[in-house]
Amino acid sequence: MGGPRQLRLQGRSGSAQLKTTTSATPEPAGQVEFIPTEVPITWLLQQVKLPGGLVGAAHVLSFKIDRDAEGCRTPRRNPQVEAALHAARELCAWSKRVCQFMNQRIFSKAERCAKVQAHTGRDGFLALIASTHQPSELFVPVLPLFEARAAEEEADAAGGDGDGGDGDGTLVSVTAAAAEAASTPVLRIGDINAMLAEQRRALEAKWATLADACPPADDGSLLSPVELKLSIAVKHLDDCCSQLSQGVDYIEAMLKKQLLDAVGRLVTPADFQRYMDFHGQRLFKPEYAPKPFCFAVRRPDHYPEGTLTIEHLSPDRSRGAIHTSGAIHTICRRVAEPVAPMSFALDAATRVSFTGERFVHAYVAHQFGDPPSPPPSPPPPNWRSPPAPCTGSGASVLMLGARARQFSSFMLLLGRMGPAGTFEQKHALILQNKDAVDIPLMLEALPSATEFRDAISSLSPEQQRFAKAYRAMQLEGSVFGILVIQLKPQLEALLKLPHDALTKEIALTQQLLDLFIQYQIPSDLLTYAGPASASPEEKLEAVRGHVAAIYKMVEAAKEGELHAARQQAMMEQPFHEYAESFGDTSAGSPPRRNARSIQRTASSASA
Repeated sequence: MGGPRQLRLQGRSGSAQLKTTTSATPEPAGQVEFIPTEVPITWLLQQVKLPGGLVGAAHVLSFKIDRDAEGCRTPRRNPQVEAALHAARELCAWSKRVCQFMNQRIFSKAERCAKVQAHTGRDGFLALIASTHQPSELFVPVLPLFEARAAEEEADAAGGDGDGGDGDGTLVSVTAAAAEAASTPVLRIGDINAMLAEQRRALEAKWATLADACPPADDGSLLSPVELKLSIAVKHLDDCCSQLSQGVDYIEAMLKKQLLDAVGRLVTPADFQRYMDFHGQRLFKPEYAPKPFCFAVRRPDHYPEGTLTIEHLSPDRSRGAIHTSGAIHTICRRVAEPVAPMSFALDAATRVSFTGERFVHAYVAHQFGDPPSPPPSPPPPNWRSPPAPCTGSGASVLMLGARARQFSSFMLLLGRMGPAGTFEQKHALILQNKDAVDIPLMLEALPSATEFRDAISSLSPEQQRFAKAYRAMQLEGSVFGILVIQLKPQLEALLKLPHDALTKEIALTQQLLDLFIQYQIPSDLLTYAGPASASPEEKLEAVRGHVAAIYKMVEAAKEGELHAARQQAMMEQPFHEYAESFGDTSAGSPPRRNARSIQRTASSASA
């Protein structure tokens, strides 16, 4: 590593005289500068500590998962293991770069070096290089092993009965608290030190076989045992890092399998939602228990006009489809009449006031945690990506469903609750005669109070005040609202008809809706304008007469438009009728032969 506090662990210089049969230089003239290959080892050094802070004592390797941390989910999904895997990924990438440098810049040149050829020969050199790429014979001590010990063996679980536990040459020692080691299935400390000793013995044996296979390090040759040791060490480091990733993934998969075997199925967000609904029915009183969001659109003492629901939609990855998990359960508060009127705007100059029953719903959405974020830099080829969380399927989506029954109609307005008793509608639609719509609800979660407070803690006082004011506006306008307007009572009030006058007038109601929606007829042309003391039948008959008159006028207008369109078509194609009489149905002038025949007939008649 560079810098003013650079510490050199090992180094040497060497040269080689390349032999060639051509007159051209095999390598470009000049000096080639190489970019330093660096890797941060801060995390690794942070795991090595002094026991009790005593200066001069042996260093101890200490790694522990904080199970009380908020981000701790499983032995694989926690901040400490994520940091370890990130450090291992960087070491793995560094070892790849070092191996590539050794192969391209040293081994490829050493093959033509006279000293190396004189010492090993070409075949011996190729075998020597191949041995550095096959470190599989080296023992990798990174293993996900557990040991099931009997009760009488737990007393000496923390002992160092393995070989090599106290050997010389170790930089750090592996220790554990006796209270913890005696009751866990983790391998004994002596066994762990024995595996580390076996790793060190295998490396030393491998290096010993290379000592006599190439020129010594002090003769200035380009290739020496130092380069071979480095190549084997970094390749072995790559294997250790890869096996670390595979080991923690194996433990995660094992725990997942145990959980699936215990539960009997793969738990999805929909299953967890049903689990919470089940316990909600048991814990809450009946009047406070969450209830399914499914309501009938109806008037008192009348048959329902339709239904309104909010359902879960969960993707089924195994079948590649989306299935409904049922209506969501909400905690509901009903506000009965009389209530203060609310209003919504039709345009900038028109507002509509409304009353009626109001329901306030509170819904708690449950979802599984997001998968771990990918590392910032691209991983090496043999790096295994972190496993996804045990969700089984994606998070559920909420779907608003509205259904209208036959010969029924109502209006649905969607928006949010505004300030000062207003409703800010964004969408509106009319459902009638067995219409059915499904509208996905795109929900957006706001930060919690704690998250918001932590996010603005480093801002200036002016920025904090602005952020708090903006959040207050978001919270005030974040309540999703659904407004249902039944059309028959509104038509009766608009046309000055008695209550329930249009309940059994199906044809008249449909004609009124067509005139208002399709033709935009002013309501003054259809409203009853007679005496208020008239009977309901007389009022209905008067409105029916107005509707018939308007329809008669509409039919006359349609006939006029058809006649005008027919005249326009005849003006554009004046010979179309003659063409049909002579067997040519194409538009335009009649055939040439038929035209001459018509001309002769006209000449004979004039003669």
